[in-house]
Amino acid sequence: MAELKIAGFCQEWGAEVARVEPGTLVLRVPMPCGLWRRWLRWEPVLFVRVTLALSQAPGKRLTGVAVEGWPSGCGHRRGARLLGEICRLLIDDMRGYLQPDREGRTRKRQPYDCPV
Repeated sequence: MAELKIAGFCQEWGAEVARVEPGTLVLRVPMPCGLWRRWLRWEPVLFVRVTLALSQAPGKRLTGVAVEGWPSGCGHRRGARLLGEICRLLIDDMRGYLQPDREGRTRKRQPYDCPV
């Protein structure tokens, strides 16, 4: 389920998967820049590592998630600004995507008999 939620996050932020490892995704999120930087391919990006930890306890269905971000393709000053402003927004948005529904599966599910 977490993978589907991360896919929605990627679509909203224009991110692409840079690397996949067991239990870990590294996302590449392009940042806005001027025409000259794009032409020279000096585009700043934020990399976001999402580590998923499946619960081993019986009866627990939630997945633990750790998210960290770091800049690339920019100087120290711009990198610090990206981390301070954009990365914070990005991680807060990721939290919103990965937050479990409050109701969970407490409601009874209804069968859907029509062809899809």
